[in-house]
Amino acid sequence: MRRDFKLRRSHLDAWANDVRDSVLAYFEAANATPLLCPGTSVTDKARRALMRSFRRKGERATFAASVPRSARAIALDLRVEPGSPCANCGEASKTLESRIAFVSRGGVVRFDGKPRTTTGVCPACGAAQEEEGPPAPDEPESSVLRGMSEL
Repeated sequence: MRRDFKLRRSHLDAWANDVRDSVLAYFEAANATPLLCPGTSVTDKARRALMRSFRRKGERATFAASVPRSARAIALDLRVEPGSPCANCGEASKTLESRIAFVSRGGVVRFDGKPRTTTGVCPACGAAQEEEGPPAPDEPESSVLRGMSEL
């Protein structure tokens, strides 16, 4: 059994598609081009996966190193968490999770859109994995902004 497997492009593409579909409605409501401010935990490969995801959807996306004070933007990070072992074969798994802060005019706002998730598949046997996520927070996500250099 492989206990520690490398993340493949397909893992990052699924994560990027989930992020794109979770935030696109926020920008469409204001008829704005998506502005993404990835934190330091978002690697170059993950950033390229985000760019590909928006391009495939026919959307332009702009990336910035800091959160602007006068525009709509999102700040996000990426964590690779060890998941629960496969119920079918016991293979280890990883899940890619992101915190997303919706920012408008320099302040964090609440966005009522639903985050999109993809059910993980075991890399060894191909069985679908059960998803157990935390409940949605009552307050807008702002902890991701602490890792940014400027607000």
